[in-house]
Amino acid sequence: LNRVTRQSSFEWIKRKIPDDVARKIREQKLYGIGFTQESMRVWPKGSLLSQALGIVGIDNDGLEGLEYEYDRVLRGTPGRFTVEVDAIGDALPQSQRGYVAAIQGKNLVLTIDEVIQFIAERELEKAVQQSQADGGLAIAMDPRNGEILAMAVRPTYDPNQYDRYPQENRRISPITLSFPPGSTFKPITAAAALETGKVSVNDRFFCSGSIAVGPDTLHCITAHGDQTFEEVIQNSCNVGFVQIAQRTGVADFYRYLDLFGVTSATGIDLPGEASGIIPAEKDCK
Repeated sequence: LNRVTRQSSFEWIKRKIPDDVARKIREQKLYGIGFTQESMRVWPKGSLLSQALGIVGIDNDGLEGLEYEYDRVLRGTPGRFTVEVDAIGDALPQSQRGYVAAIQGKNLVLTIDEVIQFIAERELEKAVQQSQADGGLAIAMDPRNGEILAMAVRPTYDPNQYDRYPQENRRISPITLSFPPGSTFKPITAAAALETGKVSVNDRFFCSGSIAVGPDTLHCITAHGDQTFEEVIQNSCNVGFVQIAQRTGVADFYRYLDLFGVTSATGIDLPGEASGIIPAEKDCK
């Protein structure tokens, strides 16, 4: 009521309303109530890849995800009319008029494979439900070139109706969260040892099932006994990898953490990427 009784020539009442609602209002033939068409961003696949794609605001400006990262590329440049006006803004008779055509925004082609993305989200949803987890994430990457083929996140949301979901559901957790890499880190340890020459593929290592590291004791799932370097990798032996890291030394180990990019962001074209977190080198002497 406050809006429609203001002393102004135009007021928004509601924007982006469904066609069936607009039709019912038109049928009422309400005095002073009119309609204007606006463009509207639609996500045909619903929640598929929703966190990475992101959302747009009421004026179709990118707010999150790829929509935000490539907003200027996607939106293009609007067209405009030009006309000479007088001091109060009225068009002058016989004035020079011009028209600047709009420039269409560009399309964006992703490395995402829709089939792999669908499977990743389906299986992730099953795993989260079975384990009764608060959430989960899954990334599929092409090992030949690093292209991201799928990036699944749970819980999820539908960007067509994002305001109906908790804000946390929109977080791109695969790149904004830092988490321990677990045994996937072991190849970096092995590579650092080999590259520095502190360990060779002919070296042997003994696993008794546990090893003391400072005040802590690390364990293996079983005692692997005498192993070659290759067998340490095959068995994902914790004790063997502790020995490999100790032979490498703190300085060289940290140098290769930096060379492998563990301490920095990857530079993925999504907003909010977190850098790697590692203990200070001085604390590992």
